[in-house]
Amino acid sequence: MGQSSEYEFYVGSESILEGASLEINGTARIDGTLIGKVKVKHLIVGKPAKVQGDIQSHTADIEGTVEDSIEVEEKLTIRKSGRVRGKISYGSLETEEGAKLIGEVTTTWDTEWDSDNEEEESSDRLSSLLNSTLHEDNDDTDPDNDEML
Repeated sequence: MGQSSEYEFYVGSESILEGASLEINGTARIDGTLIGKVKVKHLIVGKPAKVQGDIQSHTADIEGTVEDSIEVEEKLTIRKSGRVRGKISYGSLETEEGAKLIGEVTTTWDTEWDSDNEEEESSDRLSSLLNSTLHEDNDDTDPDNDEML
C-alpha cells in the first residue's frame, strides 16, 4: 500500500464512509468501507476494502470487494483477491486467476460494435444471400446452359 498523500482521496482500512457522494478528479484509494456514489478518474480498491454503491471511473484496480454498479470507461483490473458483483461495464478487462466477477457484465466495445456494425453486417449477409440465390436461379434458366437438370 502506498502513502495516502499519493491520492486525492483516501479511506483508511479502519474507516467507514456511508452515504457519500464523491466526485474526484484524480486517484482515490479505498482500503476501508465506502457506501455511496463515487465518480473518480482512477479508483484503487485495496484488499481489505468494501465498496458498495454507484461507481464511475476511467480506470479501476480491484483487490477488495465492489458491489452494486461499477462503470469503468477504460481498463478494469480485478486482482486475485478481488470480488466484483452487480452491474459491471468496462472498456477492457484484466482478471488474475482467482478473481471473482458476478452479475450483468457488458463492455463498451460490445455496445460500440453493435451500434456501428449491426446494420452493415445484416446488409452484407442479405446481399450475399441474394447474390447466391440469383446466381443459382440464373444458372437454371440460362438458355445457353446445355446441361439438363
